[in-house]
Amino acid sequence: MAEAIERVATLMELQMASGGRPPARETQSVVEIVRASTDPCVNKSLNDNNYTALETGWIGDSIRYHATDSRHYNRGFIPLDLLPDTTDFEIRSKPKELEQYEKNFW
Repeated sequence: MAEAIERVATLMELQMASGGRPPARETQSVVEIVRASTDPCVNKSLNDNNYTALETGWIGDSIRYHATDSRHYNRGFIPLDLLPDTTDFEIRSKPKELEQYEKNFW
């Protein structure tokens, strides 16, 4: 219990030092990075809410299909959206994959 109180006190102290606002994050989120893209294809895709079957794609199976088979790899938006984004490396990698997908799709 004492540890929990100590953590809350530390967070409150940080917020008071920043004028009551939560401390700024060092890394943008994946959504912020993708939305900040200036690529016209990415912007066009972001504004399109009507996903086609090709856009949603499928999740590949690398065990069942040989590497030369298109079903070996993840395709479409859903598999990319399911990529993790918890570490700085993952947060930087996922937007690159999403932006590349959008460029290739359009």
